[in-house]
Amino acid sequence: MQTKTLKPRRLFLLDGIGAFVSLIFLGIVLVRYQELIGMPIPALRILAIFPFLFMIYDTICYFKAKSQPVVLLKVISVLNLLYAFFSITSVFFYFDKITYLGLNYFSLEVILILLLVNLEWKTATSLEADKALSDYLKQHDQG
Repeated sequence: MQTKTLKPRRLFLLDGIGAFVSLIFLGIVLVRYQELIGMPIPALRILAIFPFLFMIYDTICYFKAKSQPVVLLKVISVLNLLYAFFSITSVFFYFDKITYLGLNYFSLEVILILLLVNLEWKTATSLEADKALSDYLKQHDQG
């Protein structure tokens, strides 16, 4: 069974676009319609910092993806996982204020992030395995 993976550059582009969308929603849209979401504006702004930083990281990695793609993918994968955890923690912290619409938004965001984390991690480990096999074959062809 073959694992579904993407090229590292495409993953960084996808992650960066997702971070941009999250930044727009958390920093502008949800702030404007805060009463419909329930999450306090200061919490939305704090949450918006993460996608902003991830956008910068993804942009840099998009251009540097050929050098150490495994490490770069694993780093953004772990950062995304930590952000998902922080989002879930924020929802629990403000649970009494969050509306059903807000709960649905944050649930969908976390689900999408976890799907992306899974794809990033699988791609990184697949690249790692391919490199190990290639190194092994090179070593044993010389013998």
